[in-house]
Amino acid sequence: MVYEIEHPTVLGKQTLVDQLWLPLPNTDGGGTRAFELLDVYPGGYEVLEIGEANRAAYWGNVRELCQQTDCRFGIRFRVTLERPMYAVPWSEPVTYDTQGTLYQTYTQPERGIESDDPAIRSLAARIAGNEANPYKQVLRIQSWIQQNIRYPDLGSTYPDDALRCVDQGVGDCAGQSKVFVALCRALGIPARTVSGLRPFEPGVGRLDHFAPRGAWFDRTLDVHVWCEVFFPALGWVQSEPDMPGFGIDKERLITKRGPFEFPGGLCRQATYFHLPLAVQADWCGQSVGWEVSVDARPIE
Repeated sequence: MVYEIEHPTVLGKQTLVDQLWLPLPNTDGGGTRAFELLDVYPGGYEVLEIGEANRAAYWGNVRELCQQTDCRFGIRFRVTLERPMYAVPWSEPVTYDTQGTLYQTYTQPERGIESDDPAIRSLAARIAGNEANPYKQVLRIQSWIQQNIRYPDLGSTYPDDALRCVDQGVGDCAGQSKVFVALCRALGIPARTVSGLRPFEPGVGRLDHFAPRGAWFDRTLDVHVWCEVFFPALGWVQSEPDMPGFGIDKERLITKRGPFEFPGGLCRQATYFHLPLAVQADWCGQSVGWEVSVDARPIE
């Protein structure tokens, strides 16, 4: 389905930040394609490449612009969203080019994805057992996460890296995805996290506990983190870390794939990117009390 989407961010003048990034759709793979940027406001922005085909609209002079405008920053675009379907060749052997850049990149550990940790490697080996087929190894990993990593209670604290999620047996969608990726990489299966937005029916609210400011979460979409795993016969395959099987339940807007870095090393702690990110002095993150909304309108 083709959507026209507007993603405005209103900054309260009492919480002005210095720099601001808004994610643009990532079309380097299945599910999100035919992206057309229709409008960016206010002017004075750049479109930055931040690795792995991830891009962002960037404003480096937020305070100055807020003195000249209504402090409303946004993007409007048209994009085609599809639910990818996969025909898995279960009986065919899976052979990776272990010297290739893709394999080397997506089987290495990274922040929060400690695939080289002895505990993660040992757990991955136990989960795989005597199963040598990478497709079936992935299904075993998903089943293990479903049974052993519970979703946190609302308002509770929880870890955000794979090793502690496994140790504590708890993790949100980002934590579960990091566990999935770490276990896959420990078995030599390339995998990466994906973040973005999931469409819901127009007018149906999500995460109402953020009301009345309605701030972080829109009226028609929901933020989410999930995974992609690479198989030579299929390319990158989207999947949920805790739902055994390949594919996803509905179309989604992908805004970040794999690792990414902001210029100058800012926001290094960010492992997903579906909402605005900002810098204020030495602070970098997503929670400064803005009003953020996403309005999605199906047009075809």
